[in-house]
Amino acid sequence: IRTFSSDGKYNSNRINIKEGYASIKWGGDVDGFIPPEGVMVPRGSDGYMSSYNVKPGNYSVVFSYGDYQKESSFNILPDPRQSTSPEEFDKKENLLNKIHSDVNDIYESLIKMQDARSQIKDLQKRLGSEFSAIVDLSKQTLDLIDETELKLISPKQKTFQDVINFRNQLDAQLMDLLSTVNRNAPPITSGQLERFVDLHNTWLDIRKSYDIILSNISSINTMLIESSVPFISKGQ
Repeated sequence: IRTFSSDGKYNSNRINIKEGYASIKWGGDVDGFIPPEGVMVPRGSDGYMSSYNVKPGNYSVVFSYGDYQKESSFNILPDPRQSTSPEEFDKKENLLNKIHSDVNDIYESLIKMQDARSQIKDLQKRLGSEFSAIVDLSKQTLDLIDETELKLISPKQKTFQDVINFRNQLDAQLMDLLSTVNRNAPPITSGQLERFVDLHNTWLDIRKSYDIILSNISSINTMLIESSVPFISKGQ
């Protein structure tokens, strides 16, 4: 559900090792997101974005240090002021998990596309006119990466004023729905379910472009091998 480590990259998932007594705080949330370049993280964040809280139930924690390991169990109780059935908690967590999965897929796809864009740009610098077919497909792929990225995130958002100036794209819309469902007590509403279906279908439609990008990259790699493009340019 959630991992904390002395090797953690961010304050939100790092254990600071020091002599004496030490503690970490877990707010009941699952592992969040490490967003790709161009995503504006919440104010005060060091790059980590939180996700949703788990439902009431029995859980365990495992502490490891070298060969030593200690496991303990604990119980998260529901709010005693509310009469929520286990089925309603299950439905809420199921929806949260689906939203989380879509956000995670979007960010992982963007990281791969951004890495591919960087590599293709480097490739273009050493392709001569004799490799025009590869140059053309590379340009088409770069254009499609840029177009797809702008449907998923808003890279121009750098400050919170920019949120007003530039439209939130799919990732921000899904994160807003995730936050809304997470902070509200069950049952989930029909509007929340309908909103997720709309956003999920939008992602499935955009993902078609991502699949084309992957196919283009595979074709470019094949063309590079068949054309024996030198990895290191000999210069002019």
